[in-house]
Amino acid sequence: MLIDAERPREGLDDLLAYATYVVSSAKFPQTWTSAPTVAEALLQMLVRLPRLKFVIVTLGASGCIMLERHTPDSTEAGMEDDAVEVNELLESLTRQAGELRDSHPTAVSSKVRRLSSADSSDGQQQIWGRFHVGTAEVIPASELVDTTGAGDGFIGGVMFAILAGLSPQKLLALGATVASLSGLNPQLKAVETVVNIPFVFCDLMIHFLCRSYLISSVSIKMLHPLSISTY
Repeated sequence: MLIDAERPREGLDDLLAYATYVVSSAKFPQTWTSAPTVAEALLQMLVRLPRLKFVIVTLGASGCIMLERHTPDSTEAGMEDDAVEVNELLESLTRQAGELRDSHPTAVSSKVRRLSSADSSDGQQQIWGRFHVGTAEVIPASELVDTTGAGDGFIGGVMFAILAGLSPQKLLALGATVASLSGLNPQLKAVETVVNIPFVFCDLMIHFLCRSYLISSVSIKMLHPLSISTY
């Protein structure tokens, strides 16, 4: 179950208890948890909601943040057992994302670590997981018309990525790409979308983009560098 959590409302807590994935507005995590920072709020959401595999907070033009739960396997090599404080980790990733110069959406990810809040010394507020910080599409002001529907587009991209089994990095990039298309000038005759998605999903995604956004030409670059379809 994926829940779009925009703001607290009656009955939402009951639904969240069964949620597998949550995509939220920028303010929801801190409002719902009363945590002092976004990083600690996302951590508390995964602690309080044990069914959650990940939670994403959308930040508009500033991109998005995902906290993904991870169940450590005793056979995994290189796992660092020392807990890392979530605020420091997220600040470091955000700086890395800010240094990227790619105009297309992408994401930077941390290693899987045991994550703790600033004041959790007893292990009660700790989980194994990793952060992903996604960037947004850079759209020139002359091409941007309206951001209405961008959030719905992002969630649609996320749902598609979940069903397609894409990695968190590709999931965030795809969600941001679809979100950006909702604000483009409909008079544009061609949009080149660079997204790494498996070939088997290419035709379906192109069909969705063309029908939903009246785009006459969409180029999607697949995993194989020579597999490029243009419609």
